[in-house]
Amino acid sequence: MPESNENLVQAYEYAIQRAIALTAEIAERKKIESALHESEENFRALADSAAAGIVILVEGGKHVYANNHFCEITGYTLPEVINIAAADILSPDEREKVLGLLQKRLSGQTDVPSQYETTLIRKDRNFISVGITSVRTVWKGMPASLVVVNDITQRKKMEEHLQLTDRLASIGEMSSGIAHEASNPLTNIIGIAELLLESGVPDEIKKDIEIISSEAQRTARIIRDLLTFTRKHPQERKLTEINDVIRKVLEMRVSAQRLNNITVNTCFAAVLPEVMADYFQLQQVFLNIIINAEYFMYEAHKKGILTIVTEQQGDIIRASFSDNGPGISQENLKHIFEPFFTTKEVTKGTGLGLSICYSIITAHNGRIYAESEPGKGATFIIELPVAVTITRE
Repeated sequence: MPESNENLVQAYEYAIQRAIALTAEIAERKKIESALHESEENFRALADSAAAGIVILVEGGKHVYANNHFCEITGYTLPEVINIAAADILSPDEREKVLGLLQKRLSGQTDVPSQYETTLIRKDRNFISVGITSVRTVWKGMPASLVVVNDITQRKKMEEHLQLTDRLASIGEMSSGIAHEASNPLTNIIGIAELLLESGVPDEIKKDIEIISSEAQRTARIIRDLLTFTRKHPQERKLTEINDVIRKVLEMRVSAQRLNNITVNTCFAAVLPEVMADYFQLQQVFLNIIINAEYFMYEAHKKGILTIVTEQQGDIIRASFSDNGPGISQENLKHIFEPFFTTKEVTKGTGLGLSICYSIITAHNGRIYAESEPGKGATFIIELPVAVTITRE
């Protein structure tokens, strides 16, 4: 065979072998790509069915993946999540700390806690508490963090509720003792002051005695609040209509509201089931909340609008009181139901009103809480269970 033909045959054989090798290589690559695609699909299916939020972060805290539940927790759509970074949804108070932890984990540091709690800001600007579990991974060749996010807002609220209840019980015992010990000498002081005022003392002394009497009576009112707070008075619970209680309180406040330019808008449910409650204790709760709203609206604007809504939701009766006052900071919102906590001037509040409200509503197996943002007013919400009606055949 001529040499040229032999070379041609060898080239042809090499081309065939190379084509076979390339075909095998392409088949193997497609097999790998198919396996990777299948693996990715399995991951997405698993992640999207998870009860927790899952998000993958790369350098700079950029989101490159998020599952459905993470979108539900934050209120963002998937395209919106991908276009923002972790810094955009972290609470400003905790942003630097959390981003620092994520960056350390991305860099491979092993002495970084993998589990911690923080606060996120939802798309609707509400704050939520979340539990974070972070593990280091790789995303398309880049170091990344896979973060599991659990919404623990309700759990945190329950913990705070239990802590506050325990604190109230301890302070209640102490308050009761103080109140009883102080009531007798105060009664004597008020009585002696009244006798002196009736005895015709000189005017310059009379003014001092009037101050003594006034301050003693103010202290007596505080003691009565303490006794109410500790629930030492007997209760009389009966079927009570919430709308009726609120109307009676508003009747008592008509002149004060007119004087302070307070407008009241009501939206009462036409028909509400009754609750089993102490009428006068509920009256005290609603009175405290309304007076507080009036005070802060007047202090801020010299006028105000109070909106009161009642409604039934399932087996719960809800009454909400919304004002257009200065609002409450997130820090103060944590403490408003604690005894003696107040932002009013010393002579204008004892700090017991809302703690008494909390004590009464809790004793009625209900719930009281507040929602507010600075500059956007405040809403106090009271929820009470519908009275159970027992029928006999």
